[in-house]
Amino acid sequence: MGCCTSQSVNQRELVLHETYLNLHHLYRTEEDDEQTQRDWIIVEGGRYHGQMEDSRMHGWGILVMDDGRRYEGFFENNLFHGQGKLSAENYLYIGTFQQGECHGQGQLKTNTSIYEGKWEHNLQNGSGSERFSDEAVYKGNYKDGKRHGKGYIEFVDSSYYRGDFFEGDIHGQGIFKWADGSEFRGEWVKNQFVNGVMKWPDGRIYEGRYEDELKEGIGRFVWPDGRVYVGFWHQGKQHGYGLFTKDGITKRGEWNMGKRVRWIEEDENIEEFQQLYIQKQ
Repeated sequence: MGCCTSQSVNQRELVLHETYLNLHHLYRTEEDDEQTQRDWIIVEGGRYHGQMEDSRMHGWGILVMDDGRRYEGFFENNLFHGQGKLSAENYLYIGTFQQGECHGQGQLKTNTSIYEGKWEHNLQNGSGSERFSDEAVYKGNYKDGKRHGKGYIEFVDSSYYRGDFFEGDIHGQGIFKWADGSEFRGEWVKNQFVNGVMKWPDGRIYEGRYEDELKEGIGRFVWPDGRVYVGFWHQGKQHGYGLFTKDGITKRGEWNMGKRVRWIEEDENIEEFQQLYIQKQ
C-alpha cells in the first residue's frame, strides 16, 4: 500500500503528483531576502499560508489544494520535506517526507486499514504493522508497498500465520494455525499450502503434498488409533497404491477415490511400492 492520493489508496500504491508541488508560478510574489511569514496566497493548484524563501515555499506552512487535499508541515524548495500531515477525503498520512515523498517513519489511515512503519519513496519499505477494518493485524516486513519477507498476521477469530511473505502473498515456509486448533507447517505458494505437515486436534496427522489444498501425490496419514496409510492420493482421497499398517501389520493395497479396491499379494511385483516403502521409513 502506498499513500497520499485517492488513486494510490485504491490501488495500494503511491503516486504523489508533481503538479501540486511544482509551484514555481506564484500569482503573488514578494521579494524578500529573509524567510518570512505570509498570509494566504494563491498558488498553482491551490492556496498557501506559511514561510517562504526566494518566492518558494520553504519552512513551515499549510497548502490547501483545489482537489481537497491538504498538507500541513515543513517544506523545502516547494516540496514536502520533514515532518508533515497530508490528508484527503479517504486517507490521512502523518509522518516524515523527503523531497516530496513519504519517506522515513509514518502512519497512513484509510477507510480499510491503518499502517504504521517505515516508508521509502512513497511506499512501505522495511518493518511495519497494519490493522485492517475486519480487525486482522499484520506485523512484519514490507517491500515496495507489499508484505514481503518475514511476517505475522492474526485474524479476528484468533487464527494466525507466521512465516514468509512474497509480494503480498503468503509464500515460502510458514505455520498457519486455525481457530479450532488445526495446524499446517510447511511450504506455501500464493496463499495455498502445498507441501508439509497438517495436524488436527483429534490427533490425525498428514504429511505430504497438496494441490488446491487437497491431498495429492504421495503422502502419509496417521489416525489417532495408530493406523497408518502411506501411499498415493488424488483430490484429497486415497487413490492408487498404498501401504496400510494396523496393529503392527503392513499390507499392500489399491484404492479408488477413498475406497479400497483390493489387497495385493507380496509376490505381485509392482514398481510403485518400492517408492512407498522408502516413504514409510
